[in-house]
Amino acid sequence: EKLWEWPRSVAWMERLGQVLAECRLTGERRNPPRLPIYGVWPRNMLFMTVVLTHGFRRLLHPILTGLLFWVYGYHRAIYSGITVW
Repeated sequence: EKLWEWPRSVAWMERLGQVLAECRLTGERRNPPRLPIYGVWPRNMLFMTVVLTHGFRRLLHPILTGLLFWVYGYHRAIYSGITVW
């Protein structure tokens, strides 16, 4: 299969589907198949790092632009080609 959703695999998803189907038919509560913590935690940390880095990078541009306007003055910044947008 060409599914890449590490640490979840096709076999894990099939087991999850079987558990859900059995719960639906019987009305009993069952625990889902377990995932290895050694795979979930690093994956979540990686994605959190990517998201936070992207967010801070997006915030940095307006902050630096405002700082340059404050340091150099409005007219000097405009004439040097610095734009707010």
